[in-house]
Amino acid sequence: MMVSGLSTIVITTFLKVCTDVTSRRPVTIYRPQCPPGYCSLGDYAQETHSHAPNYGVTLCFRANNNSTLLARPRGFTQIWSAEHDGYDDAMSGSGSGSGSGSSESYESQKIVSFWRAIPPSDEYVSIGDMVTTNYEQPSTKMTCVVHKSLVTTANSGRRVWREHSGAASIWMTGRSDEYLDLRTFRTNDNKDDPGNFRALILEVLPPPHDGTFIKRTIRGNDLKLLYKYQNGEAYESVNIYVPQPPPGFVPLGFYAQKGHKRNQDAQVTVVKVMTTYGSRLMLTPAGYRKVMEYNDHHNNSILTYWRPISAPGYYCMGDIVTINQHNVPSSDTIACLHWSLVMSSQRGSRIWWSKNHPYKHTHTKNDFTLWGVGGREFCESPNTFIAHPGFVTPPSERLLFHCLPNQGIEI
Repeated sequence: MMVSGLSTIVITTFLKVCTDVTSRRPVTIYRPQCPPGYCSLGDYAQETHSHAPNYGVTLCFRANNNSTLLARPRGFTQIWSAEHDGYDDAMSGSGSGSGSGSSESYESQKIVSFWRAIPPSDEYVSIGDMVTTNYEQPSTKMTCVVHKSLVTTANSGRRVWREHSGAASIWMTGRSDEYLDLRTFRTNDNKDDPGNFRALILEVLPPPHDGTFIKRTIRGNDLKLLYKYQNGEAYESVNIYVPQPPPGFVPLGFYAQKGHKRNQDAQVTVVKVMTTYGSRLMLTPAGYRKVMEYNDHHNNSILTYWRPISAPGYYCMGDIVTINQHNVPSSDTIACLHWSLVMSSQRGSRIWWSKNHPYKHTHTKNDFTLWGVGGREFCESPNTFIAHPGFVTPPSERLLFHCLPNQGIEI
């Protein structure tokens, strides 16, 4: 089913609603700032640390040509409300904008209310809940419910907030390759999973037909050495390379190789879209999240590992690295691909440990592992890597590994 009559826009600007500053794992609630004519499907929740930026990204929606795929709710039902200690109320607007937000958190008694949109009929479904810092319902002007034909059952995700007495909780919608991840949440008036999670089907973002997707494999001579780690404290040596693609092509991530010698037979995939008008088959990352910062005392270098943040419906396929640079990397360093161009894959082999032999020495908070991105039958690995804290396998729920089906044009 391909959906027509619906327009989407990627949103990275949010208004901070409130932050719980008392929890061991604080959470911040943001409201997407949709342009005129567009609406969001619920608020956005982000687990918060004092130094963490807001790297949020979601979608806003608009119905075209009198389409009935979207509707305004007829009101909201209150899930839970209370006066709560330790909330930073930012609805005045001082916290608007991606990456900004009020830096001052204070403990005082604030009103917090959880709300769920009421569809106008049984033909429509509410996707995500909303939060206010008063007893008034949210405005229906910037919020929509969705026709049930665009909705599928979603997985329950993690509980990201719990009221200290267990009287209320916030649960993220679980991530999956089977539907769009808008980072919405559902609330409950107790500590338990509220269930009944819903999400939009992938076909809400149909494959663009205005471009030709091209893959190309580059080899060792087209990989620029960024970093060489050998000797020192590492259990193994590793080289990290930046792909140097031909004009018009873009890497999907950096390449890491065990050992200290260059592998001339290395194969890394780069991609390109041939189009006259511009195509949405590829997008640049909406931003980057810092995965790990590693101080290499032996080489007097600080390595920062970054994970690209993709728009809903798109997948970035590998991490990147900067050396002695604390600024966020450029968004055009790599590309993220439309869901129709990728498949869920599996973890590849372990490329490198960051510390001494992991079975003989004490682990530290700076330990991490580089994992290759694996392929599967009829689906090629891009030969990128994923950095993961510690020595454990990355959990499958994070959907970190994707491959390229044998389609498109290869040169």
